[in-house]
Amino acid sequence: MHDWKKYETQILNTFRTKWPKADLQPDKKLMGKYSKVNRQVDIYVTGEIVGVSVTGAIECKHFNRKVDVSIVDAFVGFLEDIGAAFGIIITNNGFTKGAANRAAAKKIKIDIVAFKDIDTYVFDWDSCESCSTLGNHNHEIYWYHRGKFQATYAGKLYSLEEGHCSYCNATHIKCEECGGVFSVDDKYDQSIECYCGTLWIAQLGYVGSGMEEETFYIRKKQDIPLKYIG
Repeated sequence: MHDWKKYETQILNTFRTKWPKADLQPDKKLMGKYSKVNRQVDIYVTGEIVGVSVTGAIECKHFNRKVDVSIVDAFVGFLEDIGAAFGIIITNNGFTKGAANRAAAKKIKIDIVAFKDIDTYVFDWDSCESCSTLGNHNHEIYWYHRGKFQATYAGKLYSLEEGHCSYCNATHIKCEECGGVFSVDDKYDQSIECYCGTLWIAQLGYVGSGMEEETFYIRKKQDIPLKYIG
């Protein structure tokens, strides 16, 4: 068996163990939604992974060079063409900083994972609370990962992250203390209590030219504004 084939088989077996409720099909052929030609998927994933039913693709790169930004660019278009909600690139030879940055700056979830780290890799997926209320469970929140909103009160640091649904664009917040994820679109000016007991509040303020801006607060004896830390 060729080295690249052993490589793909080991990746397939690892993810079948990780995701026993999902269907993983190697060397799957799919008709592209936009290209209208058959596209080859190294490992095509359907079914339940982390409590949600999603569709994705695993790309097995066995190169003598690092995965670079051009490969991630092409992968983004490939995932859109096959209608996948996520993609994972497994690389045997690392990846460039540009590739990692490009993978983070998208609305389709893309993870780049070193082959040596696949056993410890954890797939995370935060579902949109607004879509879930309507019975659509497979739309992921796109977290910006550029910084945090933070404030200190009584010697304790409070921190949250802002994100938007990749489908309906609903605003969400994630509490850094307990990992609680909440939609705020229909909860402006209301207290939102997360799992650790922290009370958050989101407000909209007019900033001119018909635009509004979200501001986040900790609700204690008074509303304490969180500052963006980039």
